[in-house]
Amino acid sequence: MKEQENKLESLREVVYRQLKEDIIYGRINPGEKMLEMDLAERFKVSRTPIREALLQLEKRGFVTHEKNVGAVVRKTSLKRLEEYFDLIAILEQHAVELVARQRNNAECVTYLRGLLKEMKGLVRERDYSGYLGKDHEFHTLFAKECGNDTLYTTVSDLRDRIFGFLERGFTLPRHIDLYLDLHQKVIEAVSEGRALQAGKLMRDHVMDAKEFILKEQVKG
Repeated sequence: MKEQENKLESLREVVYRQLKEDIIYGRINPGEKMLEMDLAERFKVSRTPIREALLQLEKRGFVTHEKNVGAVVRKTSLKRLEEYFDLIAILEQHAVELVARQRNNAECVTYLRGLLKEMKGLVRERDYSGYLGKDHEFHTLFAKECGNDTLYTTVSDLRDRIFGFLERGFTLPRHIDLYLDLHQKVIEAVSEGRALQAGKLMRDHVMDAKEFILKEQVKG
C-alpha cells in the first residue's frame, strides 16, 4: 500500500512540475482548459495523479476550477501583475543589500559576472528566450544567496508568475542596453559592498521592467 501511495505521489509531482512549466513558459495559455481525460492520455497515467496535480496547481494560483468546465489556466489581471512586480522589487532590493553586506561574496560576484557575459553573448545572437532564462537565474541568485530561505521561495514563485509576460513581451529588444547596464552596475555595487546603492539599482531595474511590460499590456 505504501509503495502504491509513493508511486502516485511521484506521478503527481511529475505531472505537476510539467504542467507548471507549460503554464510559466506559455505552452498552455491563460484561459485554456485543462481536461483530465486529455492530460491522462498525454502523460499515460490514470486520472488520479492528474486530478491531484491540478488541485496543487489551483492551490498555487496557476489554475482555477470553473463550474461545468473544470480546470482552466488562470488569467492574470493588470492589477495582479503590478502587485507581483512591486513585491519582487521590494524583496530583491533587500536580497541584494544582504548579499552586498556579506564579507565572503566574491564567489557569488564572480558567478554573476559569468552570467552577465553569457547574457551579452545571447543578446548578440538575438536569442532573447535564452537571455530570459539567464536573467531569471541572475535575479533569483541574490534571493538564493542572501540567507533567507523564505525570501528565496517567494521570489522564485513570483518570478515564475511574471516569466510568461516577459517572454511574450516585445519590450526586451528595445530596452536591452538599459537592462545590461543596470545588471553591470548592480554587480559592481555588490562587489564593492555598496549595499544601499546596489539595492536601489535592483529596485529601479525591476520597476523599469514593470513600467515597460504594463504599458505593453495596456496597448494590447
